Amino acid sequence: MSKAWMPFYGGDFIGNTMHLSRGAIGSYVLLLWHHWEHGSLPADENALRRIARCQGGAPWTALWRQLKPFFHTRQDNPDRIYSTRALAELSRNAEISNKRKGAALQMHSKCRASAEHLHTQSQSQSPSKTVIVSTQSKGTPSRSGSNGPRAGAATIGERMGDYVWNGRIWAEYHEPEEPFG
Repeated sequence: MSKAWMPFYGGDFIGNTMHLSRGAIGSYVLLLWHHWEHGSLPADENALRRIARCQGGAPWTALWRQLKPFFHTRQDNPDRIYSTRALAELSRNAEISNKRKGAALQMHSKCRASAEHLHTQSQSQSPSKTVIVSTQSKGTPSRSGSNGPRAGAATIGERMGDYVWNGRIWAEYHEPEEPFG
């Protein structure tokens, strides 16, 4: 997974790299960024040299002598090298991400449970509501279809043509779409 950002603590970085040349700092940043993206660095020096954008031979030997103290190997994976600070930040980032994921899942499960609870309250279990609707003003003659599909007694969910009674108004009814149509 690509990580769009990497925390960068300028004061800590400058304080730890004051002894490095401009080129060494650039190579160190490239190594750190690769570490952030992939969780570690390869222990192979040729691969490290390519990541650091350094020439082989004496330039690489001198550069790696300066940068090697920033990295370490682990016994459980000797083919990889690690930055202690990068590992700590990756761990912190994963912890925050997991907490946010857990909170989101909890919120969505509560919403889903609420929606399922409302959905399972069938209208057949509750008494049917009958609503008397009049679409005409008092004292005026009735005109068929003047203010909706019909006037009179209607039950919630009753459909008439392209309309459905929702308990308050006649609303246009739209057929639900097939999910995999």
